[in-house]
Amino acid sequence: MWRPDEEVSGPVRPVEADIPSLNHAFSEAFTDRYRRDGLPGVRVPYLAPAIWRYAIADAGEGAMVWRDRQGRVAAFNLAHRSGSEGWMGPLAVRPDMQGRGLGTEVVRAATTWLLQSGAGTIGLETMPRTVENIGFYGRLGFVPGALTVTMVRDGPRRSTG
Repeated sequence: MWRPDEEVSGPVRPVEADIPSLNHAFSEAFTDRYRRDGLPGVRVPYLAPAIWRYAIADAGEGAMVWRDRQGRVAAFNLAHRSGSEGWMGPLAVRPDMQGRGLGTEVVRAATTWLLQSGAGTIGLETMPRTVENIGFYGRLGFVPGALTVTMVRDGPRRSTG
């Protein structure tokens, strides 16, 4: 179980100066997730600063970050609400901060905020192949809804000769 201590503080609302640290946490967490899912060649790129500015503004008080001792983003969750529907994302915990219960705190804080803000339904997306994530969210009371399928198409192969 997560115990707040001097190692990580939060949640606090992110500011524009947090965007590089948000991008680092986002890219590292999702790249690590792909690696653990057997896709070591995938490197998740940083998002454009304008996307972060929009997401933070849209989330409003639902934008939450947790900082490490150096002030860098250790975890974040951007919780959004529209009418009676709420959703989380993106959200991530830096790989070096995982396994300590911080992810549970991140989801619970956003869930609490969404419920207090009037959300009757709360959703999030995770990849179906990510059994660990499905189990994690299931332990926090989330149940599978509609399945999203990732579809790909290989481009033409080039001759190497």
